[in-house]
Amino acid sequence: MASSSSQYPSQYPPPLLRRHTTRISSSQSIYALKSSVLAGYAAGCCGLIIGHPLDTMKVHLQTNSSSPLILKNVYNGIIPPLLTIGAVQSLNFAIYDNVRRYLFNNSRNQTRHQMKHQITVRPTDDLQINYLTDDDLTSISFASLTAGTLVSIVTSPMMKIKTIQQVTSQSLKDAVKTAYGRGGVRNFYAGFGVHVLCEGPGRAVYMGCYEYFKRGLTKNRGVSSIEATTPERMGCAGVAGIVCWTVIYPFDVVRSRVYGSFERVKAGKVVGDI
Repeated sequence: MASSSSQYPSQYPPPLLRRHTTRISSSQSIYALKSSVLAGYAAGCCGLIIGHPLDTMKVHLQTNSSSPLILKNVYNGIIPPLLTIGAVQSLNFAIYDNVRRYLFNNSRNQTRHQMKHQITVRPTDDLQINYLTDDDLTSISFASLTAGTLVSIVTSPMMKIKTIQQVTSQSLKDAVKTAYGRGGVRNFYAGFGVHVLCEGPGRAVYMGCYEYFKRGLTKNRGVSSIEATTPERMGCAGVAGIVCWTVIYPFDVVRSRVYGSFERVKAGKVVGDI
């Protein structure tokens, strides 16, 4: 058997254990985190303002709403998500990032343990490599699934109120009264299971596809995925969004009908009616 030094003659230590040449300080990491949260909030607000009219049309078609869909009604229900998007984005990012880091570090430690008898790591070697470019797509999807599932607990009441407003053209105050008056707090979580299916697996599909396409594009150019250009990121996000909605759309139809109902109905009954 060849010695450990001959196994990795030109790239010691091996790629999985070798750190990137760019050192990122803690202050830079905090700044990047703050920038990501602020950018997410700004992007979310812009996305809501542009996409909410289309979402209202979608909900009307899904629920067969009899409420007139006129120009002044297309922004019905935008207030709840607009007020909460900053907190939701921050919570989602925090959970996603921490789970992704944990999975990456756990995988790295297992690999180090398996290879400790094959190579000798010098004490001066920094084994912290960039999880943003070196983790696998399974970890990314699982982290997204976890974040989406947990965030669903926060977003369910918001989705209930938003959908009622879109379907009935009620004011925010009246929509809250309608939702609460038909079963109390529990009514805000009627259909929670199908909501989780949209948010959890939906985010997993989206982020997994997004990273897959982004890494594929940048690999062809011979650069890291974090060096993807803005057009590349937008293109990858668009394709990932199409794949995501193709997967979750049937669940979204059921969710809209459950959340838009005045009564507490079960998702199974809605599926049967469809």
